[in-house]
Amino acid sequence: MWFKVFVLLRLPISVLALLGYAALDRFGDSPSLGCFIFLGAYVFLGVVSVKLIRRRPMALQLAACLLALEGVGMGLWVTAAAIAEGRLELLAKFAVAWVALWVLPNALVLYSQRGKFAEPETKKLCL
Repeated sequence: MWFKVFVLLRLPISVLALLGYAALDRFGDSPSLGCFIFLGAYVFLGVVSVKLIRRRPMALQLAACLLALEGVGMGLWVTAAAIAEGRLELLAKFAVAWVALWVLPNALVLYSQRGKFAEPETKKLCL
């Protein structure tokens, strides 16, 4: 029960993190590239969340990919202006804070629940 609540409570932060891909529109020539990447990541967020709630196989591996996408998206969101000006020390500080405050707690909770995602054993008949 609490794991489903955990998955649902992390959705708003995940959506904010993935909004960072819309910041790509500032850097690229195509004005809608960032929006398309955001929409794809948003659909991926929905798929991973449903798989986590239903405890499907491969959900934890997809959640790891989602955490990586969120990290890059939040990095773009927070440091888009600094990247444009060439100041990358803010990006390095942000990366350390992101891993410590978001990725590690999520990874610990997902790792602690890994037994619920295991394939059920099939019984072998001995003749």
